[in-house]
Amino acid sequence: MAKEQIVWENKGVQQLRFEEPGQTFEGYLTQIETGPGFDDQMRNIYTFQNDEGLHILFGSVVLDRQLQNGEVGGYFRITFQGTEKTERGFNVKIYKVEQGLGMSLPLEDE
Repeated sequence: MAKEQIVWENKGVQQLRFEEPGQTFEGYLTQIETGPGFDDQMRNIYTFQNDEGLHILFGSVVLDRQLQNGEVGGYFRITFQGTEKTERGFNVKIYKVEQGLGMSLPLEDE
């Protein structure tokens, strides 16, 4: 039995991980949720969509400050700039977060 050519699509959600300075991600912010993080402390969970699928990014103090006024449906570019040590001796990841002006998630046909 011959099958027609099948086109496969990944429907899973990928977790964004920034490891190397200069690493960049672009996508539409589709959802902001709050869920348990380390030690059951609540933290933001950001869901983005781009041509490669859905991606989640777990919030941190640095990301939450920069995304607190982010519009769901807006197009964002996030660049990992490296780590810095705080006055209390903790290493934190530093990001540059930019929103594309005039860009929003296209509405799906209903």
